[in-house]
Amino acid sequence: MRHLGCSKVYADFTKTRADSLKGYIRVHGNGAYINYDNGFRRIPCKDSVKDDAARIYLFGYCISANPMLPDNETICARIQDIAGGMYQVLSRSNDQSGINLIMRSEQFHSGDYVYVFTSFHDQEPEKLGYDTIDLTEMFNDIPFLWKHITDSSFHIDSFLANKIAKLLCDSVRSEIKSNDIKTLTFGLNKKTAPDIGMYKDDSLIEYVNMITSQLPKSTLAGYNGAIVMNCNPFTNGHKFLIESALKQVDNLFIFVVAEDKSYFKFVDRFAMVKEGTKDLENVYVFPSGDFMISSTTLPGYFDKNHLGGIGLSASDDLELFASIANYLNVQVRFAGTEPNDRFTGKYNREMQTILPSYGIAFKEIERCQNLDSDTISASKVRKIINEKDDLNKILKYVPESTYRILVEKNYIKLK
Repeated sequence: MRHLGCSKVYADFTKTRADSLKGYIRVHGNGAYINYDNGFRRIPCKDSVKDDAARIYLFGYCISANPMLPDNETICARIQDIAGGMYQVLSRSNDQSGINLIMRSEQFHSGDYVYVFTSFHDQEPEKLGYDTIDLTEMFNDIPFLWKHITDSSFHIDSFLANKIAKLLCDSVRSEIKSNDIKTLTFGLNKKTAPDIGMYKDDSLIEYVNMITSQLPKSTLAGYNGAIVMNCNPFTNGHKFLIESALKQVDNLFIFVVAEDKSYFKFVDRFAMVKEGTKDLENVYVFPSGDFMISSTTLPGYFDKNHLGGIGLSASDDLELFASIANYLNVQVRFAGTEPNDRFTGKYNREMQTILPSYGIAFKEIERCQNLDSDTISASKVRKIINEKDDLNKILKYVPESTYRILVEKNYIKLK
């Protein structure tokens, strides 16, 4: 790495770790220069990239992730810069068998570009009808090539990464409008979520046992639903969502996001939900632990402006939810519509795509409004508190139980 002029990232590189839980290599690590999300290299993604933008995938060995380069100097990052908002670029680096598995788990759409890095001894792709881009001539034309690679032509510096990115971008010829998109998958329509026993951390088994030990046995035989909520704070809108969902299931599990990175402390948010739903039968409230919308499973939720945040995938978070849902017989997950927060809106769309592949339905419920057509939101409550506005306005948006807790915990101070 020092040979490539990348000594500044050496500390980050040595702290990365890998597992093969899903049958292919997933890399984990977060640092000042090198970051991975859901096992794949993070690609800095600009806000200008539309949620329905076509995608550019890079499959292959380490050259498609450039593990020795900073996030913003990889081939994928440079392609993202050049492509601007027209495409979202994704790195899918792995070994040969892993590439096969990953391709079968992805959902491709018309308009997407898929690049697979291969070497000369692989089967000639042109015989299969694929377009090919030969990098040999480009490598041969570079003076003192040895200065830009280490032990193989797959281990390159930022100079070569930039050249390869420009060459690949020149081959991108057209943009397909979103209304022309067709979905293509290679794998089975219904996936099987990993059993909780497959996860190395015993705390997941303990978490599921904690939940099931508090439920009547008959609960697990019903048609059950779930909602994962932050409730920052718990509003009339949250209660409307719960009541609407409860009408469609036998039992409803509410998982309150346990990460203490919100305006209100978890212990207080949890109390608000418990108090606000105690009049509802067959509603069970639990903390989400580290297993749903946490810093581990969905870090971008708590830092939506962080590097590459808008491009994060929720696949790990939702697969873990599916594993837990198997034990609780959860067959449908609910969420409120999200017209404003782009990240949460994208998360909803990923639930709509990913959860059905595990046999779990996803249903969005339209946001609740007051009688004067004022949409209820937790952000409005936080704004009133921050601006020390007429605090009685808060009662327009929250149940009395939430208001009482806000007073008791000194979030609002009455004169």
